[in-house]
Amino acid sequence: RDFSLLVPEDRSYREIEAAARGLGLEALQDLNPGDIFRGGALPTGHYSLLLRAVFQSGDHTLTSEEVAAMSQQVLGALEGLGIRLRT
Repeated sequence: RDFSLLVPEDRSYREIEAAARGLGLEALQDLNPGDIFRGGALPTGHYSLLLRAVFQSGDHTLTSEEVAAMSQQVLGALEGLGIRLRT
């Protein structure tokens, strides 16, 4: 699942990864930064980050509902850092 995020300039990828991994989601197998964009129409003091999360279970195929619920947990953890989905 890819998330296009609006991130305050003072937040590092290390903080983002720690917040997501801190949830302890077994199915969160991989987390990687993608494109970073600065400037343009972004609010001052923010950058855009494409965050790629891989959710996978070793014992069953995840349903779209399970992935959506875990995605919301990740986004909730990031909100605590002032990070939100880019609209």
